[in-house]
Amino acid sequence: LLALAGGAASLLLRRASWSRRSTRAAAACVVVVLHPPVNVLADSLGDALTPVQRALRGAFMPGELPRAARPARRNQRGTATGAVIDDLVEDAFKLACVGSHALLGSALGTSLTQRALPRFAGTLIALGAPISEYQSCDEYGDLLGDMAQRWMEAETTG
Repeated sequence: LLALAGGAASLLLRRASWSRRSTRAAAACVVVVLHPPVNVLADSLGDALTPVQRALRGAFMPGELPRAARPARRNQRGTATGAVIDDLVEDAFKLACVGSHALLGSALGTSLTQRALPRFAGTLIALGAPISEYQSCDEYGDLLGDMAQRWMEAETTG
C-alpha cells in the first residue's frame, strides 16, 4: 500500500514536470507521512483475519491444533522514535523470516516436482511453507520489536 502511494505520488509529480530528485524526495515524504495510518490499518486487518487463518489451518491441517491467538499488544505509551524502531525491527525480521521459509519452500517444491510430485503439489509446498510459519514469524517479530523499542526508550530516557 505504501509502495503504491509512493509510486502514485511519483507518477503525478513527474507529470507535473518536477525534477527526478524532487519527485523522489516528495514520494519518500508521502510514504513517511502515510506509514502510521497504513500500519494501523494493516495491523487491524491482520488481527481481524486471525479467526479465518485458524479456521483454514484447522480445516487443512486437522491433526494440528492452531495456537490461540495472543491478544494484540499495542504499546499505547512510548515515544514516536520507539514506535518506529519497533515497526522497523518487527517488519525486517518478518521479511527475513517469511522470505527464508519461502526460499526453502520453493527449493523443496522445485526439487520434489522434478522427481515425484506433479507441479501443482510443488506449488502448494512452495506456498505452504511460508504461510504455515507466518504466525511464528509474526510472534517473534513482535517480541523483537518490543525489545528494541524498550531498549531504545531506555537508552534515550535513562
